[in-house]
Amino acid sequence: SLIALILALLSVKKEEIIVKKHPNLIKNILKEYWALLKNFECITYIIISAFASAVYVVFFSNASIVFIQDNHISKEMFSYFIVINSIAYILFSFLSIYIIGKKGIDYTKNIGFIVFMIGCVGLFISTHIDAHNINIIFPFVIIISSGAPLMTGFILKAVGIFPHMKGVIMSFNYILVS
Repeated sequence: SLIALILALLSVKKEEIIVKKHPNLIKNILKEYWALLKNFECITYIIISAFASAVYVVFFSNASIVFIQDNHISKEMFSYFIVINSIAYILFSFLSIYIIGKKGIDYTKNIGFIVFMIGCVGLFISTHIDAHNINIIFPFVIIISSGAPLMTGFILKAVGIFPHMKGVIMSFNYILVS
């Protein structure tokens, strides 16, 4: 996070930001959200992306409780699992950019969805086989972490429908994840 912050600060141009006052700001925001909500295809893309992100967020916000407290995994071992998982997510984030460039957004999002669903189904089944065996559960967590970044194509497809509303789409996605 610190490295990302430093890189962001170094790459941001030092330009003056002009804030324009809009008398009908709330009305305009509501109009944009309404246009978004009326478009079934766009909403579908956003919901799929948001739910995938929510699965990822919910798992990692509870992973330490599940693995350390309930399954008695050592903090050191848990740290290794989290690092391995983070590396998988980062590698597949870069891979998603490459695949989008080579095969396109649709191919990438579809592959991501398939990989993600395999991970979710595998995680569901593995926890019912032996909920205390991290060696059975964790490979499916890595599969989920590999599919999730490939699914960014869903948001890109939503932005393609309303390119002038990137901020609204991203904020709506964030609202759904929260």
